[in-house]
Amino acid sequence: LLDHDAVGLTESTGYLHVRSLFVDKDDNLWIGNNGLGLWKYDGDTAINVSERDGLLAEDSGRNGAKSGPGTLEHVFTIAEDAEGNLWAGDRDTGAWRYDGESWTNYGEEEGLPAPFVMSIYQTKAGKLWVGMEDGTMLEFNGEGFDRVF
Repeated sequence: LLDHDAVGLTESTGYLHVRSLFVDKDDNLWIGNNGLGLWKYDGDTAINVSERDGLLAEDSGRNGAKSGPGTLEHVFTIAEDAEGNLWAGDRDTGAWRYDGESWTNYGEEEGLPAPFVMSIYQTKAGKLWVGMEDGTMLEFNGEGFDRVF
């Protein structure tokens, strides 16, 4: 059973506030949280990937408070692209790509109109689309994002 006890969460650490769920090609369950970051559950062990990879701010309140650059604390969407990279969309810091070893953060310099990524979707044709809070839809071009809608 995956619950707060299984992942070691208490009132003092904060509880999971699930915003997104995704099962990858290897059957790992990824959980996007609003404040505690991104979690990976392999059926036996749950790992806070944001914490493991240094993507929680040192002074993180691990709650819904706004987070700063370089953090992956408020994950509202998760997807996987055709190359097997995991993508996470954060409320405050844009889109993140994980290749299994390192993270790349995409923000306004890469074409996002704002930091709040609401949805990420891999099409059957292999295109990666990103939906933004303001209603904008973008497509990943390999380096950044181009507006589609």
